Amino acid sequence: MTHRTFFRYLLATLHAAVPALGHRPGGVDPQTLGGPAPEHATSVLADLLNDVADLARDVVLVLDDYVITAPQVHEQLIFLIEHAPPQLHIAVATRADPPLPLARLRVRGDLTEVRAADLRFTTTETHAFFNDAMRL
Repeated sequence: MTHRTFFRYLLATLHAAVPALGHRPGGVDPQTLGGPAPEHATSVLADLLNDVADLARDVVLVLDDYVITAPQVHEQLIFLIEHAPPQLHIAVATRADPPLPLARLRVRGDLTEVRAADLRFTTTETHAFFNDAMRL
């Protein structure tokens, strides 16, 4: 996926979830979803984050099956994560660690990880599931 495609999807998704984005003077224009040139991406993302910061409610952005290899996309996502206002929560679901500053996010307490071991039932939970929930 190219950075322009990612950016277009990102803006379209956020605008669909929060139609008010882009309606403040100087904010992100949802009509220009072609994606900015790389040199303008940071300023457009900053405008987007300012729009989100003006919201009175939380927004959760879920990036499922994040298998992107384009470095520009990682840079855009890092910018979003590091500059996200308190109203913006970003969930990245992936099978492998993405090239994001995970150690820094862990240290700051800005990262919650759910690994395979966290999803596995213990023997006691397995028995409870089969006996109580499934009535076996």
